[in-house]
Amino acid sequence: MVYLKKLLLLVLALQLVNSQDSTKEAKEGDYPYQVQLRKASTNGKDPPIQHCGGAILNTYLVLTAAHCVYPYIKNDNLDQIEVVAGEHDLKQKSGHEQVVQIHEAFVHNNYELGGKIDDIALLVLQTELTFNKYVRSIPIPKNVSNT
Repeated sequence: MVYLKKLLLLVLALQLVNSQDSTKEAKEGDYPYQVQLRKASTNGKDPPIQHCGGAILNTYLVLTAAHCVYPYIKNDNLDQIEVVAGEHDLKQKSGHEQVVQIHEAFVHNNYELGGKIDDIALLVLQTELTFNKYVRSIPIPKNVSNT
């Protein structure tokens, strides 16, 4: 129950974040909680394709959008998606990348494919992430005021 409260706080905090266009490039390690979801190529020869993003909750849990994984769960091919943490440049490897497979995914019970309501999912990783300067959990507020 405590974990669900923290997850709710995270979702509320993420709603408060504004995004903006910028020409300023993020430095390596600026967003260590950000992950990339990649899907395998259809021919098995091409490199994986960037598919979605997510946020690290702890060493084995990632929060993402339900629409990113729902079709793969429904078709029983979740193994087509991998989680990449610690990546800064999609074109050049730094050595800080960690690639992990998904063990299990939980989608909100009320989510409907294509919908925007309840578009949230929790991914359980097959192996734990190793936390360092480039890979960490997203800061979750301890207290949220109703004001």
